[in-house]
Amino acid sequence: MKKNDKWFGPVNPPFAFPFYYASLSSLTVFYRVEAKRLAAVSDRLKGAGLKAAKFGGQAAVSIEFQNYTGHGGQLLETVNEVEFNILAYPKSREHLVPRNLTLEEFVAGQDQTKIIGGYRVDVPADNAFAVWAGADAFGEQKFYTTFEYNIPSLNNPAQNPDTWEYTVHQPGFAGKPPAKPKDIIYGIRASLAGLTPNVSNPSPIPLYSVSDYQNKKCYNHPVGNPDDPNCRKNPVSCCLDRRRNQYAKGDKLIISYWNIWGPYHYYKAEKGSRMDVAFTLGKSKDRMKGDLEAILGGKPVADFARVFQSTPAATESRPVFVEV
Repeated sequence: MKKNDKWFGPVNPPFAFPFYYASLSSLTVFYRVEAKRLAAVSDRLKGAGLKAAKFGGQAAVSIEFQNYTGHGGQLLETVNEVEFNILAYPKSREHLVPRNLTLEEFVAGQDQTKIIGGYRVDVPADNAFAVWAGADAFGEQKFYTTFEYNIPSLNNPAQNPDTWEYTVHQPGFAGKPPAKPKDIIYGIRASLAGLTPNVSNPSPIPLYSVSDYQNKKCYNHPVGNPDDPNCRKNPVSCCLDRRRNQYAKGDKLIISYWNIWGPYHYYKAEKGSRMDVAFTLGKSKDRMKGDLEAILGGKPVADFARVFQSTPAATESRPVFVEV
């Protein structure tokens, strides 16, 4: 596709659209933002042409952990990834934004204008190819790191089917788990047992980014080896950290839509109680830790959680002995 196309950004090999997911397990936690932290939200949206969406007068963010495999042709990519998003919309479309939409209605997928979406503030991933593809193809503020996680799985019957837990490490962490606080950006443990699931499908899910096409050093350039000590020490030099603080001249706001082929379950606290979602901020000096702390503080209260797990494509049953 030509780089000067009026509507579509360039697509360079090996990327093609749409991107196909082979499987997906996802936990998204939604938080309202306190009024005193709105300045931090506005700061993260500065220059993007976006404005924070308001639900009952409050801004909101989502933190989504994704465990997925992608159809890579010669290989099947396995990725753990987080999207830390501010719910926002383009300033140019403000007159089209629904005025009285509640956060629960948004979580349930009732906003059919599809104007309010998630602006990706920080996107850690543990697959180098996913960092490259996310930044080049979707403009994500993406960087390479590692995770500790234990999530519900049909092949992991020992894990509580209602409990999700994961920790995001500081980039460059090469030690053995459990990581120390200085090596942790944040962690979440969500126990959804006892809550009534509500079925929904919010597709297509709007996702906003600012294009990274002006990054001459890293755009259309494979990332370095995460196991290389030099890359661990300086991930920016190896294109393993594609986040940027300022946008370049000519960068543009872009939107993509994520289609989920199946139902979500979303959860909310029962009346008079709080959701059992523990958010733990680490002591890492990474930018994402600073973003989380500035926007959410140290002990945010979760408003909603949304879960998706794709249906298995096939199974192989238990073997039996054969007389020979």
